[in-house]
Amino acid sequence: MRKVTEIFPRGLIVSCQALENEPLHGSEIMARMALAAQMSGAVGIRANTPADIRAIRATVQLPIIGIYKKEYPGSEVYITPTFEEAQEIARAASDMIALDATSRPRPKGETLRELIARIHEELDLPVMADCSTLEEAIEAERLGADTVSTTLAGYTPYSRKTEGPDFELLAEILAHVRVPVIAEGRYHYPDQVARALEMGAYAVVVGGRHHSASGNHSALRGADPADCGQVGPRGTHASARAKQSGPAPVRGTRYRAQCRATQNSRAASAKDLTCKSAEGIGARNASVTGSFTLT
Repeated sequence: MRKVTEIFPRGLIVSCQALENEPLHGSEIMARMALAAQMSGAVGIRANTPADIRAIRATVQLPIIGIYKKEYPGSEVYITPTFEEAQEIARAASDMIALDATSRPRPKGETLRELIARIHEELDLPVMADCSTLEEAIEAERLGADTVSTTLAGYTPYSRKTEGPDFELLAEILAHVRVPVIAEGRYHYPDQVARALEMGAYAVVVGGRHHSASGNHSALRGADPADCGQVGPRGTHASARAKQSGPAPVRGTRYRAQCRATQNSRAASAKDLTCKSAEGIGARNASVTGSFTLT
């Protein structure tokens, strides 16, 4: 089984997801979004459902963190809730399995300990534990998770609610675990990404939150590209600079990325919402040849 550090370098991971009731739903669209992210210098993709993962795998060369959102009666856990979902996204060629690692009861009576062990032993894949509190991150590491994330911070009834990223939780987790820590949850601007990496996060997942087609959308005029220095190892103070512009990002009920390739001027319209990625974030110093939307 490969280590997290062998799967992707430090840097930016783009979450490309859209549910059935959302206008960007469709595996072909997700694959194009992932391609735009790859062109922009992302180091990895986070994707939902076997169908989307297969389409993305056929389109890009980036490693994929696979999840499978599925609701079960009587359980609030829906990010890769059982081994059945983990097995399906493993077969779709995920490089890592991400799952809900909160303290809430899982469907089918499965436990987090059992799920992590089975993914390691039967699927030979590392596990990313999506947490909402420090205690959950510590427990996930103890149970064998290969990396922990702040993905669910503010999304459980008992976790702290913040307007933007929960940097306090990120700092707490970094101080208490040894496995790589991935920052995720309400990262909308390059300066937020740069701050998380400076603090010691191994990577940052950026996505978006938007309303359904019937909801109200705000226009997003992309933030200026960040000029970020090389990201140093965890615990060091690598220099990074980032700046932002434009109105606040779109607010919605879920987080996912709306990635798209830059279109020519004739195809451009008021509906095109683009935000260039930060050059040089992570171990790469890639030039930006595409763009993706942070909403």
